[in-house]
Amino acid sequence: RKAADQGNAVAEFLLGFMYDNGKGVAQDYSQAADWYRKAAVQGHATAQFNLGNMYFLGKVTQDYSQAADWYRKAADQGNAVAQFLLGFMYDNGKGVPQDYSQAADWYRKAADQGNADAQYALGLMYDNGKGVAQDYSQAADWYRKAAVQGDADAQFNLGNMYRNGQGVPQNHSQAAVLYRKAGAQGQSDSLNNLGVGYEFGHFGVQNLVLAHIFYNLAAVNGDAKYKTNRDEISKKLTPIQLSEAQELASQWVKGQPLPTITKTYPRSSKKKK
Repeated sequence: RKAADQGNAVAEFLLGFMYDNGKGVAQDYSQAADWYRKAAVQGHATAQFNLGNMYFLGKVTQDYSQAADWYRKAADQGNAVAQFLLGFMYDNGKGVPQDYSQAADWYRKAADQGNADAQYALGLMYDNGKGVAQDYSQAADWYRKAAVQGDADAQFNLGNMYRNGQGVPQNHSQAAVLYRKAGAQGQSDSLNNLGVGYEFGHFGVQNLVLAHIFYNLAAVNGDAKYKTNRDEISKKLTPIQLSEAQELASQWVKGQPLPTITKTYPRSSKKKK
């Protein structure tokens, strides 16, 4: 505090951080904002970003315009997260007029610094032709960068591009790999797509037990509409197969690899003697 009282910007930021998070002092967002502001007006980029967060999240009076102003100051100094969030605000018209071109520009600045959220967002813009000319190849490239960093939605979208042959050569096996990576994080759309793939043999093999497992996990982790797929495929399974599917689904823990093999499907094609 002594250094902060003497106008040291780093100390002002750190004192704001302590009030913000209740470290060593009672949590006090008003005090945090005051100290962040003192550091921010001296050009401390992280203080500018944190003050923007306080306005964005409503830790002080919620004010998207103020949030955008402070994010911009931090973004202009190269803060990648601030650049992404400023892009998000232009994308959604929060605190600034909606401007997809500006959104794409700020997403790109953050994406070029390796920010996975911005890479995914920029991929979406190329995918949908928002703020940039529609370009599936560019979309796939940016989704891939985010997917490599573990972004489940990027893995799902890139999987769809491989499934459909958009921006990349069609490759159902690669789609399955990406769906599995996203599904292991609980991404319900990927789990459902795995179910579809195994039900209809899109991945080179049909396995209705695996299909049931993935439909079941999608229903538990996401939209109730996936219950319909699970319930319909249940009718195609024998009691033993259904029991195995339910057991494997119940044993799976989010973050762990998804099941790849089953004991009861496919049924043996050998005739009994």
